[in-house]
Amino acid sequence: MNKLLRLVYGFSDGNSPRYTKNMVATVRTSSSALIIVVICFTGLKAQQTVLYQDSERDFQLMVKEYEQGLYGRSARSAERFLNDYHDPELILMTEEAELYQLKSWLRMDHPGTIPKLLSFSAAHQPEAVAHRAIMIIAEDAYDKHLYDEAIKYFSLVDSRSLLPAERSALYFKYGYSLFVNQKFEQAAVLFNETRDVRDKFYYPANYYYGMTQYFQGNYPDAISSFERVAPSEFYKDYIPYYITQIHFNNKEFTKVIGYGNQVIAMPTVQNKTEIRHLVGQAYFETEDYAAALPHLEFVEQNTEKLRTDDFYQLGMSYYHAGRYEDAIPILLEIRNETGVKAHYANYYLGQAYLKTGDKTSARNSLRNAMLMEDVPSVATEATFHYGRLSAEAGDDMEAIRVLQTIPTSSPDYNESQKTLAAILTNTSDYALAIRELEAMNTLTKTLQEAYQKVTLYRAEQLIQENKPGEAMPMLDKSIKYPTNKSIQARAIFWKGELSHLENNYSESIKWFNQYFTLALDSLAADGHRDVLTLGVTPVLAAQLDDPRMRRDATTWAGLWGLRAREMGFDPDP
Repeated sequence: MNKLLRLVYGFSDGNSPRYTKNMVATVRTSSSALIIVVICFTGLKAQQTVLYQDSERDFQLMVKEYEQGLYGRSARSAERFLNDYHDPELILMTEEAELYQLKSWLRMDHPGTIPKLLSFSAAHQPEAVAHRAIMIIAEDAYDKHLYDEAIKYFSLVDSRSLLPAERSALYFKYGYSLFVNQKFEQAAVLFNETRDVRDKFYYPANYYYGMTQYFQGNYPDAISSFERVAPSEFYKDYIPYYITQIHFNNKEFTKVIGYGNQVIAMPTVQNKTEIRHLVGQAYFETEDYAAALPHLEFVEQNTEKLRTDDFYQLGMSYYHAGRYEDAIPILLEIRNETGVKAHYANYYLGQAYLKTGDKTSARNSLRNAMLMEDVPSVATEATFHYGRLSAEAGDDMEAIRVLQTIPTSSPDYNESQKTLAAILTNTSDYALAIRELEAMNTLTKTLQEAYQKVTLYRAEQLIQENKPGEAMPMLDKSIKYPTNKSIQARAIFWKGELSHLENNYSESIKWFNQYFTLALDSLAADGHRDVLTLGVTPVLAAQLDDPRMRRDATTWAGLWGLRAREMGFDPDP
């Protein structure tokens, strides 16, 4: 009051007023007027305060601060708004202000904000603002990549309570959270709700809807959805990989090759290594190995770690393209793996070693393939080649052992029998060959001939060792399988000769008669005509009456019989 008086009358704090009767009277007279002045001044001030309050301006300031990421300032603006405006007509704005305050706190990780939002939601049920409060919690979890938490709260939101833009956000973010958790079917339903809405979620919703269809194997819908996204500057460079993959999954290898080669030439396309991988695989599947190699080599050079399939395709492409030296180190990478690819790798690794002349390494690799069980036909073929290489290496016992295991159903069966027979007949250990053959349950015609030969050869060994008693049973065994007529004739000759040496002339004559008949029939069967004239002169007849001369003549005839065999029709020794 005093200050006001000084202001009105010009008094200063340093000068005490000298009150006179006239001045006092003046003050008294003016007191009522002063009170009126004071009241008017105070009322004017209050009127100015109300005049400069603007709820719309203050609300927009709060929103702008939040959108600029100034969460602290936005929270304070919200608090001021809530303190300044209590008009029931502004109830919707005050509810929004409270939500902005809670949202700002949530962004700043203010303790206890989520319980406050839940309390706010519970207090305003079933109003739309209650669901928007839950939406705030869900979106915060989504932004922090807490997708399980996001799913929990998104599922509590009634989409009918949201504005169109908020509804699109709900469908996309809820769907994406499910997508990350590989719940593709549920995610697809949500993406489908908003993928026709032309807002900021249009391209993302269509892209991820396409992805859900891709992962579920619904490729036509996936491609259709990807085509919607093609105009998007962000997504257009990611789509070619998935379209190429879809063609590959559908085994449309021609489309993979055509489309893939086209898109990898585009400078901004993403996942080019993966696309080239698919193109290389498509060439591989169509057996165009030379065309596959540039792509598969690119993948090898630009991939940190290759899979078993990658090594297999690259190694096999090298092999079939005739680049055996390049195939070997690649196939070696998976020789110790398990499974079908590793089985083939070991077999073709053996073949590659053979092509380069390394028979020792080839035999080892083929043995690995022989012992594997993933592809029975490959194991059988490997057994055949391993057996042949074992024989070439001089390991007859191993060769005989494994070649016997090849089943009759195998395409290599006949060749394996020939190889086995050759091993048995070419060995110097005829006793071993006989034991092996007699240990077999059954003998094919090829092996019967081998048995016929080795028993004869063993008999001839025993004859040279002057063991006719042991030789005779061997000759009987040889005659048991009359497959090769030349060998049969040879065995019969020795039967006659040994019978003669035992002075069993009638038996000897019987065998020699068979021998000459068989020898002449064999010559005739082979087309030999008029090549032998046999006559008996009186002198020869007299000589044949002498037992000693008859024995010598028999030996002479036998030797000529052997010569006839060697010169006429049998290439065997």
